[in-house]
Amino acid sequence: MEDIGFISFSLETLSKMDLLPKNTYHTFNGCFFANVDYDIEKKIGIFRDPCRINAYIAIQCVEGSVEIISNLKRYTVSSNCLFISLPKDIIQLTKWDGCKLNVIGFDDDFFRKTNIGYNSVLSVFIGIQKHQCIKILETEAEILNETFIFLKKDIETFEGKEYYDEIVISYLNLFIYKACSFINPLLRSQTEDVDPINRRNIEYYNKFISLLSQNFKQERSIGFYASRLYITPKYMTSLIKKATGKSALEWINEYVILEAKNLLRYSEMTIQEISDYLNFSNQSFFAKYFKRYVGTSPSDFRHQLK
Repeated sequence: MEDIGFISFSLETLSKMDLLPKNTYHTFNGCFFANVDYDIEKKIGIFRDPCRINAYIAIQCVEGSVEIISNLKRYTVSSNCLFISLPKDIIQLTKWDGCKLNVIGFDDDFFRKTNIGYNSVLSVFIGIQKHQCIKILETEAEILNETFIFLKKDIETFEGKEYYDEIVISYLNLFIYKACSFINPLLRSQTEDVDPINRRNIEYYNKFISLLSQNFKQERSIGFYASRLYITPKYMTSLIKKATGKSALEWINEYVILEAKNLLRYSEMTIQEISDYLNFSNQSFFAKYFKRYVGTSPSDFRHQLK
């Protein structure tokens, strides 16, 4: 079944939405570059609700700060921070404080065009799933900012000229490799600083969340996820609680409720259709489940949005 829960955007869709002044962004065959500052805060209000962007997104905060919720985790992205989002992530902007950002986004097709060796950056991609917001040194942040400025300038200079594609791809390669060079030691140290027991708890949590993001619409049983991790439900519950302070059942319910809210907010599906889509036995059970965690019925929740 087509994923019709959270509202999703492709880079092509975003480029056509007139969110930014024309002189602040550029698009290029599955790639997006933008300068974002506080003057356009009102125009990005669509990101105040959870959504998916079907692309790899790298955000460098140059000044100020922005608060981002990604996959139910809250991050404050401030000066000299890098925030990286992967295509399946669910993100939401909740607070914007005099922020200036450099943003680079690219889809899978463009990533393949860069000819970057996936194995060479695999450890970074794995680490990013656990630590999406990374604080780098000021000197490193300045280097990335300079690379971004040169990229933007050369896009404007060489657009329509010979070797334009090669120039853009070369700059993106440069930015990615520089960023990986800066953040990989930090990701490694964050893992090494965790004691073996907590590291094991975190590893199980990340595996659990990965399974949950793929299966929560069909499976809400702790036993299902425990069996996929080859541990007992009781042991899994203990590990997740120790790693996050929340039980496995709380995480399952949060995913289901968040999806239900967005279906009620964005889709034209009936409550019965939403109930079926989320694999509830009947509409009445879905309504009781929703009210237990939200405090209002699905129909009242939808009515409040109008």
